[in-house]
This record gives sequence, structure tokens and C-alpha cells, in this order.
Amino acid sequence: MDTESERIYGCPHPLGVTIIDSPRAYNFAVYSKDASKIELLGLRLIAEPWGGDTASYMMGRSYPGRNWHQCNDHFRDTVRSFVKGDVSLIDELKRRLYGSTDLFPDDIANACRRWQSINYIASHDGPNLRDLVSFTNDSFRSWNCGFEGVNSVPADIFALRKQQIRNMFCLLMLSNGTPMFVAGDEFMQTQRGCSNSL
Repeated sequence: MDTESERIYGCPHPLGVTIIDSPRAYNFAVYSKDASKIELLGLRLIAEPWGGDTASYMMGRSYPGRNWHQCNDHFRDTVRSFVKGDVSLIDELKRRLYGSTDLFPDDIANACRRWQSINYIASHDGPNLRDLVSFTNDSFRSWNCGFEGVNSVPADIFALRKQQIRNMFCLLMLSNGTPMFVAGDEFMQTQRGCSNSL
């Protein structure tokens, strides 16, 4: 793979835990060896912490890929809940903004780095930022700001939604870690409530 001429800077691995857990298709040692090849040294390997079931969840120091970046769903859930107004989240929010040191401890025993945490609020396989403030859905930790949907939105509700999106962007960009956002969220794109528009 010619990562330089193809302008490839990162390589995501959905269901990254399956690389480790699968007894047949993947071998993590071989995969780590591939990642140490000279042409791939600058490539960012990104893993999602979940596998095919909840027992396969590995995040932070529990993930054996020591130099991998990891999609931090703890950051996502905390920021979404805080911005929509859930209470008693100040300490949890501080922990996430400071770099999720409970998950990525930067000490001699663990030697994790804050940049390993991919901080995000929306991603390719869920609601985007505008839909998080336009539709109420408890499983996504979203709130419609007092009006459901994206059509014929009253001006005061629209202004509140814009402010909530700015709040989420601000928390994302000021947090320790590597920020990730979906292209188009900065322009308030909508999927009209569809949570998986690939």
C-alpha cells in the first residue's frame, strides 16, 4: 500500500476487538507486525472498542494494541448527556475533557497517551449533530430542544439548536485527545432522523 501517494493518514477498523478475539480470520500478532512496516509507521491505526457482543468490549488500557487510537464512546455519551441537560455529570465531563485518564492513564505502568483517545460526538454510523438536537431518542442521548423534526422549525428553537451544536463542537475541540467529527456537521447537515445513512 502506497500510503503517501494515496494520502492515507489513518486506517479505521470497525469492530476492532474482533481482530483480537476471532480464532480464525485475524491474528493480532501478525496485524501488529504489519503495522510496524516502514511504509506504515506514520499510519494511524484506529479501533472501535466493541465487537460482535458486549462481552468483547475493550477500551483504553484493556485494548492490547498499545499504540492504536481508539474511538472513545465514553466521551461521546458524556458530552451528549451533558449538553442535553442530564444532571450530575460535571465530574464525568471533566474526566472526559481532560483526556479520559481513567481509560488512558499516562503513567509508567500503562504509558497511554491522550492522543490515543478519538473524541467524537457523532460518527458515520449514528445520528449527526443536527439530528441530535432535532429528534428526541433516549438511546442516542438526544433531545429535540422542544420541537420534533427539521421542517418548519420555530426561530427560537432553531437558534437554541445552533447554540447546542456550537456547545458540542466547543467541548470536542477543547478536550484532550484527537477530535473527530462528521463532514457536514459544521454546516448543520441532517439525515432527517435516520441513524445510519452511509
